[in-house]
Amino acid sequence: APDYETDKTSYSVTVTVSDGANTATQSLTITVTNVTEYSPIITNPLSNYKVSAGQDDTCAIDDNGVHCWGHTYYVGSNVPDLSNPTQVSVGGAHACAIDVDDTNPDYESSLHCWGNVGGNLGLNNAPDNVNPTQVSAGRSHNCFLDDNGVHCWGYNEYGQTDVPNLSNPTSVVADSNTSCALDDNGVQCWGQNTDFLLPITPSLSNPTQLTIG
Repeated sequence: APDYETDKTSYSVTVTVSDGANTATQSLTITVTNVTEYSPIITNPLSNYKVSAGQDDTCAIDDNGVHCWGHTYYVGSNVPDLSNPTQVSVGGAHACAIDVDDTNPDYESSLHCWGNVGGNLGLNNAPDNVNPTQVSAGRSHNCFLDDNGVHCWGYNEYGQTDVPNLSNPTSVVADSNTSCALDDNGVQCWGQNTDFLLPITPSLSNPTQLTIG
């Protein structure tokens, strides 16, 4: 396959098919539509929560760090200088990431947020964190998981930042006005009780991954 570039709309490729005795070759032209100039070229993108699409923006982590693009100025134009980002999450008009200091013998991690993070969304309002391993940016609140459990901060009209007692949480997600976590007892959610999300969850056997949308 060709290497895709944001300034091209068509690519010429040659397809060869052989059954061992006969060979057929066909030249094709691939036309690419709806390519936005704001989408960067991603080199070796990482999987496992290394790409995140929010309300109007998208961010991804590749060999060169965090890249963001989309509708809002806040997210794409304000990506901080991160040394070794391991996870990124996009919210309403902001994003957060976990960065690991690989120059530190203890490989300590830190939490970073940027974009439209005024008011309660700013890191100055975030709970203290100790070695954060996961962060989830919601529309107007955020949650993270660290050595001491799950913590949330930001807009809290529906109680979406009031974390309940959790037993060995392993994952957390933040959405519009709802937060959910995965712990020893399964899926736990708190916040706005919309569309019967709370407290009703299906019967799950050893859930391992959690997402909310």
